[in-house]
Amino acid sequence: MPEQTSTPASSATVDHASGDIGHRIARRREELGLTQEETASRAGTAPGYIRYLEEQCTAM
Repeated sequence: MPEQTSTPASSATVDHASGDIGHRIARRREELGLTQEETASRAGTAPGYIRYLEEQCTAM
């Protein structure tokens, strides 16, 4: 079996300015120039779910 390595959580970088998933999805989607529909297609989910994540998480 191949040896697996993992990165400890403490060494992972964290973007504190946008810590929730909705902000992170929206920011990355915009960086890539994708619509919510294109993002949903790539993620294998419904566009409404992407919209929900982006809108509900930013409302908190």
